Amino acid sequence: MNRYDAIRGKSVLIVDDNKLITSLLAEALSRCGAIPVRSHSGQAGLELLAGRHFDLLLLDVRMARMGGRDVLNEIKRTQPNMLDKTIIITGDGFRTNTTWEIAGQTLPVLHKPFNLETLRTQARKVLQKAPQTARPARLTAA
Repeated sequence: MNRYDAIRGKSVLIVDDNKLITSLLAEALSRCGAIPVRSHSGQAGLELLAGRHFDLLLLDVRMARMGGRDVLNEIKRTQPNMLDKTIIITGDGFRTNTTWEIAGQTLPVLHKPFNLETLRTQARKVLQKAPQTARPARLTAA
């Protein structure tokens, strides 16, 4: 079994207002066989989550207008199963916590800058433990 088998073919939503960060993360995950989708705002990320299935969410904490906490609160309200599939990414150098608590759940935290291998390892752990949910059915015209 390859160390990236848990990631290969999985859809990953990356929400960060820093376009360089989203590009680097998308490239790193693509090399593992993941299917990354980038969003540069919390609101746009929520719209993507509402419209399609994602296996994993990488969410920055500090973003303009709608930050990661606001996004998490909306996810908790509308798609609570997505919390199990979320990794928090932050550049907040003053805190060193490795987890966040929200709605009785513990979310892993990666502090920027982080090693890309650490990201891949954490993504694999989250994907392996998160309950698998059915993909939303798509309606087709007859």
